[in-house]
Amino acid sequence: MNDVNKKAWNYRAYEFWTRYNGKPEDAAADVKKNPEHWIRKHKNQLGNVNGKRIIVPLGSNGRKAIPLALLGADITRSKSVGENSC
Repeated sequence: MNDVNKKAWNYRAYEFWTRYNGKPEDAAADVKKNPEHWIRKHKNQLGNVNGKRIIVPLGSNGRKAIPLALLGADITRSKSVGENSC
């Protein structure tokens, strides 16, 4: 990723995330308590994920991968290019 793209991608990202999701520790507690809520838009398509192998493109900052894993899915994060590679 070139420097211009990196700056644009990361510009105020933490501020946006916390404004949308709240403090990270509060969001983590909520994900643990109610993982279904965090995948609600995808639940009809995914159905019961327990035991399913699911790939999550770019990791979704954990917003999808972690709740899916808590619900029993085997999660694989797709690889990206450059310094953000897994």
